[in-house]
Amino acid sequence: MDANEIKKARTQWILYLPRNVYTSKTLVKLSLAGNRFVVDVPSLPCLPSLQTLVLLDVVYKDENSHVRLLADCPALSCLEVFRDMGDNVTRFIVKVPSLKSFTYSKLINIRDSGTSSLVLDSPGLRHLNLSDPFRDHGPIHNMPHLEMAYVHCNRFVVDVPSLPCLPSLQTLVLLDVVYKDENSHVRLLADCPALSCLEVFRDMGDNVTRFIVKVPSLKSFTYSKLINIRDSGTSSLVLDSPGLRHLNLSDPFRDHGPIHNMPHLEMAYVHCKETTLDSA
Repeated sequence: MDANEIKKARTQWILYLPRNVYTSKTLVKLSLAGNRFVVDVPSLPCLPSLQTLVLLDVVYKDENSHVRLLADCPALSCLEVFRDMGDNVTRFIVKVPSLKSFTYSKLINIRDSGTSSLVLDSPGLRHLNLSDPFRDHGPIHNMPHLEMAYVHCNRFVVDVPSLPCLPSLQTLVLLDVVYKDENSHVRLLADCPALSCLEVFRDMGDNVTRFIVKVPSLKSFTYSKLINIRDSGTSSLVLDSPGLRHLNLSDPFRDHGPIHNMPHLEMAYVHCKETTLDSA
């Protein structure tokens, strides 16, 4: 088998890959799509050249099919998993030391008696894109080289340890998440010395009263809030990032303190009633 890419489209029939595909020495990219496609991995797969794997709405022969597949892809750097109605795996385990980019999207609730449907432990990860409205995953950790994280989970709890460290993280997107406590986001931002782009979107589930952004390295900040979180005189946004160049602020309730200390600001888009820009 010397093809560089194999793609299987949706069809009305149940499909299986030929067994010799799982032992191809030259396969570089494998994309499987369709809930009639059954991932049936032999006991000893070996895909030494596979770098990109896309699993789009497929089903699995058993709970360990994907585990066997990932375990024997030593060069895998990009993994994309999209799970929908046909998905039949309760616990989706991703432990791939070589993995650099991981995209995970799940449209159904697969939680089963306390287990987490996603288990992620890939220390080489640099890019994470996680969309999981049901928050069916365990702790996401052991990513010391992470550079970009996009998280969209309306029940995703940001639970940051006392000594986090993300020295390589450059881009962070927090879309409609909740926080373990008032200081979870503060601890997270404080230990991202390379963070240059931050996007925060707050909605009904948000539980932080005072959102503090003090990141000296920050160059671009987008902040959007659809609810009123004002509480006894406090400001729900506190922004003090002197390196900021691009600001995009949408806050109809104007729940923020003075916006200041931005001597290098080049572009500002502000959508807020009665907003005060403090030039002092």
